[in-house]
Amino acid sequence: MDESTNKTVLIVEDEEILSIMLEKILVKLGYRVIKASNGQEGVDIFKKKFAEISGVILDMKMPLMDGKETFIAMKKIDKNVNALLSTGYGATEEAQEIIDLGAKGLLSKPYHINELSSKMSEIISKN
Repeated sequence: MDESTNKTVLIVEDEEILSIMLEKILVKLGYRVIKASNGQEGVDIFKKKFAEISGVILDMKMPLMDGKETFIAMKKIDKNVNALLSTGYGATEEAQEIIDLGAKGLLSKPYHINELSSKMSEIISKN
């Protein structure tokens, strides 16, 4: 849990209840959290704060900008963005496309705290 201390995670999730639940889990795991309710807001926040953001949890299906568009925009800001895709649809072709573009992995909804903790530690330890 030491590696999570003082690390900030950006949650980009349009479903408020999921965003709140995810925030509570991440805070319990020792992360600071910034939340965005859609892809455009996520990109705007990332543009301003990417230097302090250690990881991004990115929903794939959102209004305004979907996960792929959001990830591509974030990658233009920081080519080393540490993003985990979040989806309730499993390992789809679309998810694989985003992973092929450089996303660090897939986090399936509903979240299991151990899987979330493990995947966050994995992507952030490389940061």
